[in-house]
Amino acid sequence: MPREDHFQDITVAGNISLSASSKITPAFTPDRIANVKNVGGGATFPATATGLQSAIDEAEADGGGLIFIYEDINLSTTTITIDGSDQVRVEFLPGVVLTYTGTGIAIDIGTDSDIRHYISLINPRLDLDDATSSAIGIRLTRTFNCLIDSPWIDAGTTTASNVGIQMRGGASGSSFGAYNKVLFPNIIGNWAKGVDIQAGGSSAGVNANQFYGGRIVRGTTKPGTGTVGFHIQLGGTNRIWGTDIGGWDTGLQIATGANSNGPLAARFETNTTDWIADTNALSNSFFGSTFFTKTNNGTDTVYLSSSNGGVEEALLQDTIIDGNLTIAGATDIQFESSVGAGTDAKIERLGAATLGTDSSLRFTKATSGSSSITTRVTGDTNDRFQTLISGSLRWGDGTNTPDIIMGRSAANVLQLEDKLKVDLELEVDGDLNHDGTNVGFYATAPVAQQTGVAVTAAGIHAALVNLGLITA
Repeated sequence: MPREDHFQDITVAGNISLSASSKITPAFTPDRIANVKNVGGGATFPATATGLQSAIDEAEADGGGLIFIYEDINLSTTTITIDGSDQVRVEFLPGVVLTYTGTGIAIDIGTDSDIRHYISLINPRLDLDDATSSAIGIRLTRTFNCLIDSPWIDAGTTTASNVGIQMRGGASGSSFGAYNKVLFPNIIGNWAKGVDIQAGGSSAGVNANQFYGGRIVRGTTKPGTGTVGFHIQLGGTNRIWGTDIGGWDTGLQIATGANSNGPLAARFETNTTDWIADTNALSNSFFGSTFFTKTNNGTDTVYLSSSNGGVEEALLQDTIIDGNLTIAGATDIQFESSVGAGTDAKIERLGAATLGTDSSLRFTKATSGSSSITTRVTGDTNDRFQTLISGSLRWGDGTNTPDIIMGRSAANVLQLEDKLKVDLELEVDGDLNHDGTNVGFYATAPVAQQTGVAVTAAGIHAALVNLGLITA
């Protein structure tokens, strides 16, 4: 597909060189400006579903146009379609609402049979409170570089498949859509899916779409079993920039066949599960500066499933998870110095309740008395074992402060500050130097060094008995 760049108010001092296939076209100027309202003159259409569709149809017939909607319109069950031309822009004046009560699509942009470019909806406000059964607020099919600016889409009734905004590829083959933007969406209500990016019937999906700011929030019925705030299937490099997603059963679902998708500086709140990557969701699900909060029922915040070749290289950069992170399947957490630099450290699940690493672990703290690794039995109020940053080891009973301490006291000296009990055998291959004041053998109470011993059989015998070396 040829690249299209857009410039405005450019001054060139010199020459512009173009390849043989390149061209310069002037900026779009609409051939028709239509007003949709009940009174007025000129190119004015009634504020009805038929009037709005007529304004769009005539603009498409002219190769594009700018349409202003001045008054509320009750679409009832009528779908508004924008599929006959590029360069159609529909602007809703502030406060204007389209009400839709059907079971289909309120505004349908694009077509399975052709690609559509540069279609814009500005400030669209849709009320689908009374719509039921599979209703969709706005659907885009095979669209490129289209803009949905500041949409407000509300739904009051939850059904198994109703959707706020849906983007899809064509009905079959490799047809796809890309480079669409949704700015500052307010998708609020009891939707089954707030946003749904899917393949349609094609094998190509929908790629490189951008969502900026706004919020995608469940309505009064939270979270709603099976509901999804943002769903991506068979699409790549779709980004969610700074959007709040909350109140859903699943905040973000990256489904089978999706790859390189993810939020940047987004915020997930009060979802049952903030993020799920399904089985066979492909590599490089990307998360940057994203905040995952605690969930509304204490279950998983982030859930990754890697069974049957699922998630590969989920990239989390500057991401806060205030809750639980669950990684399912035989997988690992990998680390690299920068994106694409190659893995140089990892932590992996080796088996039931067992983590392992083939890398080194280093603990760094400001004070040598700080602990690095501690252990407790469930119900303990104190540590049973501690390793300190200094290298010392401590042991306790789990109730009181650890009371056995062993560590380095000087060069080449390992010191045990309390008792050492050896039940079987203590083997010393070098010299044994006892620096204490008392000693006892064979369970005899330790006594001081025997002094003033008479050099007689009785005197020596008494001293040896005191030390426990012989019996009386």
